[in-house]
Amino acid sequence: MLYVRFLRQNKRICEECGYHLQMSSTERIELLIDRGTWYPMDEDMTARDVLKFSDEDSYKNRIAFYQKRTGLTDAIQTGIGQLNGIPIALGVMDGFFSIYGWQYGICSR
Repeated sequence: MLYVRFLRQNKRICEECGYHLQMSSTERIELLIDRGTWYPMDEDMTARDVLKFSDEDSYKNRIAFYQKRTGLTDAIQTGIGQLNGIPIALGVMDGFFSIYGWQYGICSR
């Protein structure tokens, strides 16, 4: 049995088999960026359905579902911070803001 606490300590890698479990964009940022140096950019951007995409469900409904599920407004988080003291700009896709590997959001327009 895998416990969340142990997974967090091990950067979401199973100690038994070495499997890398999915990580949210927020967890990835916390892992990479020096504490207290992350400054998000474009947090107010939201996805639009310019192609009027629809199959089993509309794009608009899917976006709303993933926004509620993740607490994010889009499938990518961007910002600036420091990595081991070095200033960087970073964009991280959120794997939990997708279905079947398709990312929904600003990056898709």
